[in-house]
Amino acid sequence: MIFWRWLGYNTLIYLAGMQSIPGHLYEAARLEGASIFQQLRYITIPMLKPFILFTVFTATVGALQVFAEPMIFSGYRPEGMTVVLYLYREGFHNNYFGTAAATSLVLFFIIIVFTAVNMFLTSRIGQQSKRRARL
Repeated sequence: MIFWRWLGYNTLIYLAGMQSIPGHLYEAARLEGASIFQQLRYITIPMLKPFILFTVFTATVGALQVFAEPMIFSGYRPEGMTVVLYLYREGFHNNYFGTAAATSLVLFFIIIVFTAVNMFLTSRIGQQSKRRARL
């Protein structure tokens, strides 16, 4: 279910990214004798890198906030428990609002850590791309 929920969103993001790639790059590559796979490797994927990083970032945050699917399939059973489902169960089913608040803060800090790691990797990949472009 989660795959199908995100498939359309990510497809639109990648479609917009592919439409933003200038056609003259592919034309120049064809004139130089580049194959389809070389065009994909050296033009399409590098030009889609910001879009790929964005979808990885949103998918990471979205995966940490999964609620509806485990609730539908398993209810409150522990084998399908996610952090957000645990937060909901503690706060609104068991009336332990302190535990729910603490859980939400822990989730917030986990998301902040993932965001910081993502931003670090993104800036590092961007710096490597700039260095390659200078060479």
